[in-house]
Amino acid sequence: PCSAYTKLDDLFSHPQVVERQSFSPINDDHLGEFLIQCIPVKFQHMNNRTASWAATLGQHSDDVLQTELGMPAEKIAELREQRIIA
Repeated sequence: PCSAYTKLDDLFSHPQVVERQSFSPINDDHLGEFLIQCIPVKFQHMNNRTASWAATLGQHSDDVLQTELGMPAEKIAELREQRIIA
């Protein structure tokens, strides 16, 4: 078996790739919008889309430090000012 070589620029608009929804757009605050590969195996009656984007550096720091460790907001602000946490 063989097939024509597909250039990367043509891959995202290839009919089979589009039909199978092989790539999904995602928006990042720093990088802007780009495509990521979805899971390669599709199951009927299941949501096959990519669930979410990974957390950014420090995105959950305040919540974890306050909720899990009981750290006061003033101490968190001090650590952030000293660049100990993001």
